[in-house]
Amino acid sequence: MKKFGAARWVFSLKMFLAAMMAYVVSVHIGLPQSYWALVTCVIVMNPMTGAVRAKALYRFAGTLFAGIASLLLASAFASTPTLMIASVGLTATVAFGLAMLDRTPRAYGAQLFGVTLMLVAVAGINQPEHMFDTAISRICEISVGIACCSFVDSIIAPGSLSNAWRQRLDGWLSHMETWVGHAFQGHVGDKTVEQDRLRIIADISAMSTLAGQLRYDPMVSKWERQCIFAIQQKLLRMIPLLSSIAATIRAQSEPDRQVVIAWLRDIVPQVRDGRFGNDVLEQFKASASQDDTQQAWHGLLREYLAELATQALAAWSDVKRIEAALKDRRVSSLALRRYVQRAKPFPLHPDLYIAGRVAGGILLAYTVLCGLWWATGWNLGPNAVLMGIVGVAFFGTLDEAGKAIAIFGRFGAMALLLAGFICYGLLPLAQDFPSLALLLGLVMLPLGAWAATNPMAILLLALSLSSINLQAHYSPPDFDVFVESSFSTLLGIFVAYVSVGLVRQMGAEHVVQRYAKMQRAEIAALTRRAGPRERDNYANRALDRIAAAVSRLGATNNGDPSIELASWMRAGVAVAAIRQASAQLDPALRQSSEALLAAVRTEVAGNEPSAALLERIDQTLSAACKTARVTPSLLIRGLVGLRLALFEHSPGWEPAR
Repeated sequence: MKKFGAARWVFSLKMFLAAMMAYVVSVHIGLPQSYWALVTCVIVMNPMTGAVRAKALYRFAGTLFAGIASLLLASAFASTPTLMIASVGLTATVAFGLAMLDRTPRAYGAQLFGVTLMLVAVAGINQPEHMFDTAISRICEISVGIACCSFVDSIIAPGSLSNAWRQRLDGWLSHMETWVGHAFQGHVGDKTVEQDRLRIIADISAMSTLAGQLRYDPMVSKWERQCIFAIQQKLLRMIPLLSSIAATIRAQSEPDRQVVIAWLRDIVPQVRDGRFGNDVLEQFKASASQDDTQQAWHGLLREYLAELATQALAAWSDVKRIEAALKDRRVSSLALRRYVQRAKPFPLHPDLYIAGRVAGGILLAYTVLCGLWWATGWNLGPNAVLMGIVGVAFFGTLDEAGKAIAIFGRFGAMALLLAGFICYGLLPLAQDFPSLALLLGLVMLPLGAWAATNPMAILLLALSLSSINLQAHYSPPDFDVFVESSFSTLLGIFVAYVSVGLVRQMGAEHVVQRYAKMQRAEIAALTRRAGPRERDNYANRALDRIAAAVSRLGATNNGDPSIELASWMRAGVAVAAIRQASAQLDPALRQSSEALLAAVRTEVAGNEPSAALLERIDQTLSAACKTARVTPSLLIRGLVGLRLALFEHSPGWEPAR
């Protein structure tokens, strides 16, 4: 959105109208906490209709199930407050943990489950007889806010991701075509190629986060969604192929490299047209000479390159056909149509390590704040508990979680100052609803325009409106109560800040280093078992980590970490190929490949593979080439790929005599 564009003010106006409508409805039907409905509109409203509907659904589901869970826990532990507190804390921690493991919009439902549990069960622990009324009113208020927000968004300038994803798709294909063209013309290591690579990996994987919104976007059909996901899958599968093509070209000797580049340039028109010709590829394979030991390695490289080019061109041809099907909804191939119909968004894998650490931080903050509440008998202790848990759960997974919670604290302080101004400066001037709406509009409309692109502005607005006790008949709280409530809010945020610092290490560099360790540990697992599912899951996780590393380029001091991760990704795919092929080998060759896999399993724990591993790869490759007629080509491709991934700059392989 433009800084002062009309779209910002349209969004702000929609949010304001929905909030005022929700407030009026809530007051008219006699709900006790009308500001809950108002705040719901502030949080749920989004420039995109799909996001509004997704958030509305998950907010309602989280609130409903949390209300039910609160009543069940109260029925079981109402007579033992200590057990009630413990059970609520554990249940909320599990809910927030599930939210951290789910990297889609569904996570919002689990987050709202935990928040509502704090509001209903913790705040009502001293009066369990009122918990049912609180749960019902909370569900009704949230439902009113959701209904008003959805209604306003549907009739006033509904926003769609249709144009956004079409522009993004055009960008994907343009960048990928540039990257493919450069790779097939031998432009390896160019800055332009690297920039294209980074943009493609980050942009294509980011589409998975929008998948949940696309499902609720009324202007995007199911067929269009399936085509988007199918293209995303094909393009992501091309990324390791292009990376391997670049590494294979770099491994060629200079004279042979020029021959390869000339051949690749001949098929660039096929790449751009979405065609690929097996006759050209077979001719290129046949041209690989095996006259002497120097040409043996380059012959294997040519065959390997031809296989990679075949797969890359086939994938690009499918992408072009799916792109055409987006327009006329016709797919020439029945197999491709079925592929599109079964396509799913690229899976975003959970980070179990961070989820476990942050869950520990949630329990720590909960224990400290509940202990303070129990020791002092503080009436506003539940508010501190809520804010502490929210601070850890919503910001604890970020690389710089401490800084994020500190920013949350600053915006929280600003929100409390704004709430004081509204509470004691503006609302006493309101004599009727029109004057109330006018006064609130002076605050909500400018902040709403800011909130169109800044989530922290939404937090500022929501927190301030939650602190003014806006009911049917406004009666401002005593000033000392307001100050005490503000102190409890800031205390909860401070405890969240300390708790996160105690349970996890901050910084993007630490995250990238952990990704590298995870990558190597998974390669070690592939040396033991590597079926097609394990191989594909590994490749998906590796691509996900590479995309995450790309997003952290400016925050690390070690250059581009995605380059190393890409090399290990190719190594893992090669190891999977060797493991799959080993079952079809004769006993002697199988023993050699098993020894190689055992060596890989030992070596991946270190930073740099040793010369002994390179020698073992060469020995296995020599043994495989001696029995080439009965050796699966998958094994040779895996050995060549592993050598290129781990020892790209080493001298070429020479077959043993």
